[in-house]
Amino acid sequence: MSSAARYFRISNFLKRKCHAISSSSLKSKKGNVLPETITNLKTGDQLHNYRVTAVTPVPELNLTAIHLIHKTGAEHLHISRQDAENVFAVSLRTTPHDSTGVPHILEHVSLCGSEKFPVRDPFFKMLTRSTSTFMNAFTASDWTMYPFSSQNAKDFENLLLVYLDAVFFPRLRRNDFHQEGWRLEHENVDDKSSPIILKGVVYNEMKGVFSDPHQVYEQALQNRLLPSGTYGVISGGDPKHIPELTWKQLKSFHSRHYHPSNSRFFTYGDMPLDKHLFIIDSVALSKFIRGPIDTVVHPEKRWTSPLVSTVQCPVDLMSPDPQADTIVSVRRGNLQESFELSFLGNLLLQGDKAPFYQALIESGLGSDYSPGTGYSNHTRDTSFSEVLSTIESTIDQIIKEGFSENQIEAVMHKIQLSIKHQTERYGLNLIMSLISEWNHGADPIQLLQISKLVEELKHRLTIEPDYLQSLVSQYLKNNKHKLTLISESDPSYLIGRKKEEEELLEQLVSSLSDVKKEEIYNDGLELAKLQSIPEDVSCLPSLDISDIPKQYEKTDAGRVLVDISSKGSRSIAFNSTTATADECIDNYEKAVNERYRKSILPVQTCIQPTNGIVYLRMVSDASSLAAKLKPYLPLFCKIVTKMGAGELDYRQQGEQMDLKTGGLEASAFLCDHPSHPDFFQCSVAFSSYCLDSNLNDMMRLWSDIFVSLSLVDRERFYTLMSTLAAEGASTLPSAGHRYAMIRSSSSLGHSFGLRESWAGVTQLGFIKNLVTLLSSSSPGSEEMFDVQKVDMLLGVLKEIADHILLSSPGRLRASINAADSQIVDTSLKELEKFYREVDMFGIKNHNSKSIKDGGSVGGDTNTPSDEIRYASESSFRPSYSRTHLEFPFQVNFIGKSFLTVPFAHPHYVPLQVLAKILSSKYLHREVREKGGAYGGGADAGSNCFSFYSYRDPNLTRSLESFSKSVDWACGGQFKDADVGEAKLSLFSSVDKPISPGNKGTRLFMQGISEEMFEEYRRRIFQVSKDDVVHVADKYLSEQSKASVAVIGPKNEVTSSASSGWHVVKED
Repeated sequence: MSSAARYFRISNFLKRKCHAISSSSLKSKKGNVLPETITNLKTGDQLHNYRVTAVTPVPELNLTAIHLIHKTGAEHLHISRQDAENVFAVSLRTTPHDSTGVPHILEHVSLCGSEKFPVRDPFFKMLTRSTSTFMNAFTASDWTMYPFSSQNAKDFENLLLVYLDAVFFPRLRRNDFHQEGWRLEHENVDDKSSPIILKGVVYNEMKGVFSDPHQVYEQALQNRLLPSGTYGVISGGDPKHIPELTWKQLKSFHSRHYHPSNSRFFTYGDMPLDKHLFIIDSVALSKFIRGPIDTVVHPEKRWTSPLVSTVQCPVDLMSPDPQADTIVSVRRGNLQESFELSFLGNLLLQGDKAPFYQALIESGLGSDYSPGTGYSNHTRDTSFSEVLSTIESTIDQIIKEGFSENQIEAVMHKIQLSIKHQTERYGLNLIMSLISEWNHGADPIQLLQISKLVEELKHRLTIEPDYLQSLVSQYLKNNKHKLTLISESDPSYLIGRKKEEEELLEQLVSSLSDVKKEEIYNDGLELAKLQSIPEDVSCLPSLDISDIPKQYEKTDAGRVLVDISSKGSRSIAFNSTTATADECIDNYEKAVNERYRKSILPVQTCIQPTNGIVYLRMVSDASSLAAKLKPYLPLFCKIVTKMGAGELDYRQQGEQMDLKTGGLEASAFLCDHPSHPDFFQCSVAFSSYCLDSNLNDMMRLWSDIFVSLSLVDRERFYTLMSTLAAEGASTLPSAGHRYAMIRSSSSLGHSFGLRESWAGVTQLGFIKNLVTLLSSSSPGSEEMFDVQKVDMLLGVLKEIADHILLSSPGRLRASINAADSQIVDTSLKELEKFYREVDMFGIKNHNSKSIKDGGSVGGDTNTPSDEIRYASESSFRPSYSRTHLEFPFQVNFIGKSFLTVPFAHPHYVPLQVLAKILSSKYLHREVREKGGAYGGGADAGSNCFSFYSYRDPNLTRSLESFSKSVDWACGGQFKDADVGEAKLSLFSSVDKPISPGNKGTRLFMQGISEEMFEEYRRRIFQVSKDDVVHVADKYLSEQSKASVAVIGPKNEVTSSASSGWHVVKED
């Protein structure tokens, strides 16, 4: 998302606690070697006006944590770790007392120019002058954070200088306040007779937020549970109240909250702490003196009796269920108590054996948990959601019976595994997991010491077996600070919001004097002029393309064929580390001839520092699945690991997954051929990971799923369907631009159309309609669903299972990432046992019944691409359309797509550079700054170039901007320097860190070899301005060869019969 900031809310503490902070070190081959300055530091040392208060190794996370306090009172937490992706963040406790959105708007305006960098929007301009792996800013209920990450030391220093100046010395100009916050302005800035309307980036953003029923509900939940202080208001801003904020109030809020004495700094990675501290002190903190900053959030006064309340929400067209939620407030205790409550939340809510899941979801009372469900520590007073008042009997049962040993052990295993599991953006995830507690005075180093928290809980359970029941009794049963909030879907909700907006506008405009109206007109002209004037940005620091290394770290992946054709089995090596060059060539030639024999399982192997975890991926080709079954494939993938298999019902299966693995997942997978535009993968991808010691158990679970999947439990299936529909519905308001781009590209190629049917609005509607159909039970039936229709749908999924699972031999391939060759060999033996069993049951299945192939998409899947099978559709011809998917939102999401070229084509890189240039040099200004959309830009992918806008109030203007940007590019109205900046921005994503568990996936999943990727990088270095102009003219200049999709409210433009738009009304 190309926005300077986003309104950020945290709603599930446990998920962050056990997932985000608990990944292990990306060790170098030399191990976790600390810089000398770190190893020499000790408590009490003085360093650049900082005093060291703690130096603590945290071996379970392979890091050392250093806590320091500056003489201004600023806290600093440094995490020294062998990770090249270094992170910086500064966080301020921001506690608003009204719903004008002042912290949110300030977060935007602070990034619009500062004393040392007095240019408009240095934040966005740095996106193309940097190779940052992350840049953004967040506003939460009681803190604002400015984080970035980079692997390049020079780049890190550049960004640090810009961020420090933006936070502590912003210009906070009046025009920037009007642009980012709110303003009254003529609809047509140049026409004084055009109506005066409300504009502003944050204003339009929050209109979009409050079009989402989940956001409306969760915000009301917090406001009503903790009503007396800062949590009783909307920190992001309520569009009804945003126009109450003045420029003076914004500046006052900054002076009161953006002070070092109210700050917490965070640095992470393998760069030296000494230099970080020197820059932070000399550039920013030394300019301040310590002062009394009162931003403390006081505890909420406890209620003496529970309350019941109702909130009106917009109708969720993709999910029929209203919501009801019971939530309690918990006074914040110590870190151990917080950890134990998060642990308890997992036991109560997560997994098929969780008592609340059984009582609420399986019972049919709801299709999914309400937003905010679970233990949440994102406020000063924490909260615990019970979901429904009818749960009281379940609470009594828990207090009486407690939890099984397996349930407790499963949660313990999750924590153990998540400590070892390595993810990208580890440092950023780390600070996001710490900030809510740290913001209210907790010791951040104690928060990192997960093992101590776990051991303390284990000890308590040993001496007090019913300890968890006592927590349930204390915080749920006997807690009087309890709110039951009922959501009522109001079909007129958005109409009411629109009417409120009109009344507010009328009130504001009617009170204007002629002098004030003239001032508004002149302000509009002035802002438009400022937005259009080219700026001298030479004051901003920048990397040069010469700072990018020509070489990159390649991944050494081996290839093995597991052959089960004989009584034993044999593994045929393809990588030179295990066979001679001649053997590799000879083996490969044999394998080409044998590739599609059912006895062969191709396996990619990758030895990486996975920290005692084995990562498994398998891909089963689905191109020959019957066309009538393909729309059901995403549904099949969602339920295939959740229905039970072998001798295990779904509860037992889920428990074994939690005890032995990090979860088993399946997904419908589409990927274009890197070289041939007419070919694409159409597959099902399976993935899982486990501790080395649990490899046999993980493969046993997969074997059961492949050979004896259970598709007989109607109630379970209906529950999963209902939950799936609810989850899908929640994604549309927050990712509408992606759905719009998927829809706009859907008519350009067969794979694009299939992608829309699997991952677009079509799939959301498909699932919703299936649930509605299944819910139509016969008159007088006691069932929640129509048994006959459920059985018919299960029969469809059984057909898919027979094809994808039992008939997978000959179409299946796998990859293994593990720590050493011994574990790889063990993994290959387990895969051989798995594959032999699948092959045996597949033969038995074929002998007992006939399974008809649906035929490949085009009949031609034998393209020369090693182990990957591709489908094609040679008869497909692209078509071009304009589609409006009418949803009751207050803003639009727009996509416009052109057909282009695949990854390996020489024009692919210039198109990617073009997308970066259009986004940063044209569309940001026209769509966001002038048009008021929250975000807008261009994206170049395989075979497709797309324009998009996000939470956009101006449909026509943005579509015109898309077209004009092409003319601008074809006319070469950009500089060579712009091309260089676009290359830098492109490299930030091309060279982003890859975790050990994901190494080699570019080859395995996408078919992109190291040689192809190396050539791709080389082309980035070589792209010229002429190349960019050429591809703009060649692929984008014919506007008639583009498809457009809009997701948003009804409007006069598309509603006209002569408009040429196809309007689809969602109901």
